[in-house]
Amino acid sequence: MSYVVPFHPGHTLGKYEIVRELATGGMARIYLARVRGTAGFEKNVVLKCILPHLAADNAFVTMFLDEARLAATLRHSNIADVIDVGIEDGTYFFAMEYVNGQNARSVRLRAKDTNLPIPLEVAVAIVAGTASALEHAHTRESTHGPLELVHRDVSPSNILVSYEGAIKLVDFGIARATSRVSAKTRPGIRKGKTPYLSPEQCRGHAIDRRSDLFSLGTVLYELATGTRPFRGNSDFEVMEAIVDAKPAPPSTLVPTLPARLDDIVIKLLARAPAVRFQSAAELLEALDDLVASQGLRTTAHVVARYMHDLYDEKPTAPFARAFIEEGPTETFRKPRPGTVLPPRRSKRASTAPVDTFSEPTRPEIVLPFDPIDARSAEILDRLDDGAPANETSEARGARRVLALLDRALAFVQTGELDKAVTAVELLLDEGIETSSTHQLLEDNVDAITGVYEAMLEDPYRTLTLTRPLSELATVAMEPQTRLLLPWIDGRASIIEVLDRAGMQRLEAYHHLCQLLLRGIVR
Repeated sequence: MSYVVPFHPGHTLGKYEIVRELATGGMARIYLARVRGTAGFEKNVVLKCILPHLAADNAFVTMFLDEARLAATLRHSNIADVIDVGIEDGTYFFAMEYVNGQNARSVRLRAKDTNLPIPLEVAVAIVAGTASALEHAHTRESTHGPLELVHRDVSPSNILVSYEGAIKLVDFGIARATSRVSAKTRPGIRKGKTPYLSPEQCRGHAIDRRSDLFSLGTVLYELATGTRPFRGNSDFEVMEAIVDAKPAPPSTLVPTLPARLDDIVIKLLARAPAVRFQSAAELLEALDDLVASQGLRTTAHVVARYMHDLYDEKPTAPFARAFIEEGPTETFRKPRPGTVLPPRRSKRASTAPVDTFSEPTRPEIVLPFDPIDARSAEILDRLDDGAPANETSEARGARRVLALLDRALAFVQTGELDKAVTAVELLLDEGIETSSTHQLLEDNVDAITGVYEAMLEDPYRTLTLTRPLSELATVAMEPQTRLLLPWIDGRASIIEVLDRAGMQRLEAYHHLCQLLLRGIVR
């Protein structure tokens, strides 16, 4: 499988100049870009571009443009604006407002790492801003009547907090106007991140605006207490908790939180939609009462001051913390097309010169993995125990991919990161064999990426070669792995090395982990 080559800094897409890549998903690549005008005018925007291999899919292009048009109708101070929609040189894209800040998930993790808990007034400000955005979306009307829009993925990663204190709700990519028959999501198809689903989403039932409010209740609980109300060792256990468990009131975890907040959260997290707040406007009234009764200050200035205190220095929250806290939330989701995965690596023994590099700083692993490698053999041991005698190759591949992913995630939790990466490399080779197992890899690319990121730990730590570059010429490694070496000079951070290399992020993770595991880089 080949990579979709990203646009490099300086590339122009119509009137937009690419500054850098921000992220890549299964459907689109996200860039920071700038647009220039007369008299020195310059403005940063975010470009969301369809991956090239999906541009030929008319149905997908229609869905992508529908998202842009839908988001463009939502003009509100708490919703990131869609500025432009277009096509240039065969690339479909839309331009969005650039928000200079962090998402609420990053804020929560940063608060935990720095022991600077999110104040109640900041948590309320974030939730109130999001509720205002939802009220605008929920009550939106067209010439044919109410759109009955439901976001479906209200979660901390979709709530942006700017350094100036602004709150913006983003990513209406899976939102649906339920009055439009062509855009309805079929019952039984679940959308959104597992920890923030509503009970009706978990059951595959029809949803309305009250589902978004349940999700926002989960966000409020997490921001106020530092922990989620519904937890489990798997997506299934989390969904069981959402459907059946009764979370403890926030004040039992943080005694300084007021009873009024307990009342709001309990009402938001009611299992029956009829018991919840019936609209975001009702929630906003309750939050106003809480603010007044507690004498809270929830202005943008208060949020900005906290963001300044929290990010006064460069963030150092490790990749591993973000992954372990978020967990493998995508394991059971509906398949998504077009995810770009690392190219298949040959399982044959390498004919390259033998790597005689001595005294590695991490356990020695020869990559790409050979089936006889001891660590690989350990992980593959008993993988097929209990398999049906008449198991098809498709079923066998799917079972082995999921089993290897489970093992990789378990190794992350126990800190055996070398084994976790080994398991991921094995499942990548296993999953490429058939279309169905390759689809499983695409469905779980976030979890796979998380394993690599756990190995990389702190994205801002500098990398150093453990041997002069000239002495590495005879060390066996993949050609793409060797391309990273010139950028590792003892001054560049992991993020800077990955940006300079110009590779798709998941591919770069794979090659960088090779260097770390073999002790070539520390």
